[in-house]
Amino acid sequence: MEMGYTGKFAIHPRQVNPIQQVFTPTAEQIDRARRLVTEFDAREAAGEGVFAFEGKMIDMPMIRAARWVLERARAAGIRV
Repeated sequence: MEMGYTGKFAIHPRQVNPIQQVFTPTAEQIDRARRLVTEFDAREAAGEGVFAFEGKMIDMPMIRAARWVLERARAAGIRV
């Protein structure tokens, strides 16, 4: 996932579990994404734009990435 891949083909059933492990977000990634999206929603409701989160500037590309993490988690059957 670090290189931007979004999917992988498997030619043998034994490849499925390792592929799922790589493409499923970790609990830490899910938690951070959830907190970031929640903070963004609150800031947006207050009419604010760019803001700082955990010491970093947050803008729309980072929000889209956080939402993508949550989508991948849901696709893996993880409740977010």
